[in-house]
Amino acid sequence: GSLFSGGQAAEGALGLLRRTTSSLLQVSGGLVPARTFLCPICCENAREEDRVVLQDCGQVDHGCCKDCMGHYVRGLVLDGRVKAIICPQGRECGAAAAPEEVQQLVDEETFDKFHRFQRMQQDRTLRQ
Repeated sequence: GSLFSGGQAAEGALGLLRRTTSSLLQVSGGLVPARTFLCPICCENAREEDRVVLQDCGQVDHGCCKDCMGHYVRGLVLDGRVKAIICPQGRECGAAAAPEEVQQLVDEETFDKFHRFQRMQQDRTLRQ
């Protein structure tokens, strides 16, 4: 047989649900839902605090989620297109990413490549 009779099982499940809900509310700080926005690149709802807007742009509606911006910047760096790191709204905006922003969005190895490509573009005699 079961550990509880039908009524006790329902009470046990209800008690567990109440305790879990109470714990979740304490962790989340209440019933206030996280503010989100629709990322224009992946079309997913992302938390507002994960929105990335380039400083030079400043237009909130040009922002995208941190993951998408990271993939976008990383891809441009790996292609050696360091001068092309601009706002994802590109033609409409044209705002460039600052080196500090690139550093925050990519791993150390990719940032080293970013610097190397920048130096190569400034000094055509460099090839490494």
